[in-house]
Amino acid sequence: MTSSAMVTGLVLPPNNAPKKTPKLMTRDEIEDLIAQGRHIIIIHQQVVKVDPWLQYHPGGDKAMLHMVGKDASDEIDAFHSFEARQQMMRYRIGRIDGPWTNFTPPIQGGVFRTRAVLEQAASYAGCPDSSGPSSRVPSPVFDNDHEAQSVRQRPGASAKERVRPPSASSISMVEPEEMDGMSYLDTVTMEHISLDLGKYPPVDEETQANIVAKYRELHQKIYDDGLYNCNYWAYARECCRCTGLLAGCLISLHFKLYVLSAICLGAMWHQLVFVTHDAGHMSITHKYQIDSIIGTVIANFIGGLSMGWWKRSHNVHHIVTNAPEHDPDIEQLPFFAVSHRLLGNLRSTYYDRIMKYDAFANALLRVQAWTYFPILSLARFNLYFLSWDYLIGGRGPKKGPAKYHRWLEFTGQIFFWYWFGYGLLYKSLPDARTRFMYILVSHVTASPLHVQIVLSHFAMSTADLGPQESFAQRTLRTTMDVDCPEWLDFFHGGLQFQVIHHLFPRVPRHNLRKTQKLVQEFCNEVGIPKRRWSSLAFAVGAMTELIGWAGRTWSSECPYNDDAFLMQITTLIIAPTFFTAGLYVILGVLIHRLGRHSSILGPKMYAIVFLTCDIIALVVQAVGGAMASTEADKINGDTKPGTNIMLMQTRQQVAGIVFQMVAMIVFSVLVLDFMRRVFVKRTYLESKKIRPAHHGSLPRSYIWLLASVCISLTMIFVRSIYRTIELIQGWEGYLITHEGFFIGLDAATMVIAVGIFNVFDPVFLLWGEDDHSRPTCEENELGQMDANDENWQESDTVTNRE
Repeated sequence: MTSSAMVTGLVLPPNNAPKKTPKLMTRDEIEDLIAQGRHIIIIHQQVVKVDPWLQYHPGGDKAMLHMVGKDASDEIDAFHSFEARQQMMRYRIGRIDGPWTNFTPPIQGGVFRTRAVLEQAASYAGCPDSSGPSSRVPSPVFDNDHEAQSVRQRPGASAKERVRPPSASSISMVEPEEMDGMSYLDTVTMEHISLDLGKYPPVDEETQANIVAKYRELHQKIYDDGLYNCNYWAYARECCRCTGLLAGCLISLHFKLYVLSAICLGAMWHQLVFVTHDAGHMSITHKYQIDSIIGTVIANFIGGLSMGWWKRSHNVHHIVTNAPEHDPDIEQLPFFAVSHRLLGNLRSTYYDRIMKYDAFANALLRVQAWTYFPILSLARFNLYFLSWDYLIGGRGPKKGPAKYHRWLEFTGQIFFWYWFGYGLLYKSLPDARTRFMYILVSHVTASPLHVQIVLSHFAMSTADLGPQESFAQRTLRTTMDVDCPEWLDFFHGGLQFQVIHHLFPRVPRHNLRKTQKLVQEFCNEVGIPKRRWSSLAFAVGAMTELIGWAGRTWSSECPYNDDAFLMQITTLIIAPTFFTAGLYVILGVLIHRLGRHSSILGPKMYAIVFLTCDIIALVVQAVGGAMASTEADKINGDTKPGTNIMLMQTRQQVAGIVFQMVAMIVFSVLVLDFMRRVFVKRTYLESKKIRPAHHGSLPRSYIWLLASVCISLTMIFVRSIYRTIELIQGWEGYLITHEGFFIGLDAATMVIAVGIFNVFDPVFLLWGEDDHSRPTCEENELGQMDANDENWQESDTVTNRE
């Protein structure tokens, strides 16, 4: 068995399969079979009829239906092991000669003609060979409608000839009175297609064939370099992290620190989902049954979510990424719409129903920018519903290697709701209000996952460039990466490398960063832009502040409401940490750009050292807040013990918010030293990563950004001083009982700290069109490069940031 046969390319049937030479089949013969209702896909020149396997496919039937009539070689190689691809060859019925021009699959609206209709069309055209519309390369949007109309209008057209009603840019149910609106939407669709065709390589046969060839070479290299080998030591770290969070949950529960317990449980769920994701793609052991059991135990027994539902939905998402009528991950009406094509009654091929764009959806979409984070913070409840809907509806395989999964998942669901619903919520918590608080905090803590899932796709193209677009180009056009420093990879769980993951879904997530440089080289070679964007530290912090302000307003109406108290105390403690994290990252990028001699610490060390300090401070403050909240259950409760723990003002200890302030003072001193080195010693002149302005002065964009960092840091420091004095005075002190101080010294300072980066955006200041220091794949959010790479050169071939 050669290495090339294991990762990509043609494989032979297993030794026990019947030996027969596949016959050469024409395009018309294949179209005729599909018109009769057969499900035919092309895999490395082999014609495979998947009908016998369709109902047994562990990844669900929908993913396969989107490949009917197409060359699915790259998708099959990316998602399946050598053994699975070998079994597929049992179902080959023929072979083709030469390149294959993809049909539009029936599920996407493609129309197929029987042999009789093809022969009739050929005789009408006056030529012996079929050269009708289905034989030419379809237009990305409207050709299918023309073909469909010709079939529907023929009186003798049979049901099988009609296969499925097609669509223009979507499969919609459009009433006559809606035609003007739909015409407008189709016009916008064409504009978006034109924009994508201008930014990406053309979808002609020669160009796409070159992209496919280079992609397969890249796939082979990734395999040869050992990047498919799982790092089990990395998973040992994951196990330790999740075990620690579970221990924190149980210990806090024992000591009645319910908020801290709920935070630990939500954080554990958040981390375990990434392991489930790895298992679903068989990237842990690369063995189907073992990885399936790992994923099912974690998802169902511990998390209450269906592994089978996730695989069925997620595989479709990978195959038709960002297609509004096909991809369930962006079909979120009435709450969100990321494409103009959702502003109509669109039929979902995944849910097999019309997604209504009604007055309720119209009202919600007008404020979706405001409801985005609040709704996603509660998205886990929707996953519970979808999981039970999948299991009760029996939508998973009932035979084949996954036939027992449904019953294992039912067992897992019962087990989850016993330990979480009965054992934890009902038996371990004292009253209904505490249970409500516990559910809310734990689920909101786990909610960053939902932002991470959609972040890499919502901002990308939803246009359809037609069936001829290659798998690699479509993936890069609809997906982007998210920058983050290497030490923060655990938080994103591999989802920050969505481009790489979508191209090679079975590569273990701990190897995705190593794969990044290879993918960027591929993008540069074939001329496909690869998008990356910075993480949302400031956005998450701002939303957390907003929730805290809402809780503060609620507390003013009912000072002794413990839910309002918990809401404001937890969020207002945590929120500034996101802002300081953003400052650490920005300073790290500046140090990288202006030269290592411009700072005492290296770029990476700022985030590692000071975020560690922030986390320590947060833990201490969370314990204090939890104890204070326990006492706050009593109207006249003494919250002084919680306040003391938050401040830890003993003779021997410096912790909590005071510890955080000390760390901030040290950071401020380092910032001042950095500015001294830059402006006095002009160390940036030694750096080759920026282009100095006139007479060797620092570029103005860097000066603006440095000023913004200083102003933001000052506002956070002022706010910390206010919070320290406020807590020293206690919950009935002068500052905390006078709202004007809160507005002026808390809310206003945080607005300035964040708002200044809306005016002086770091992305545009650091990676502006006139800057020669645009980041390449090797540069992460801290602006780090391989320190041993002396031959690194800037490249403007592809702009990563748009």
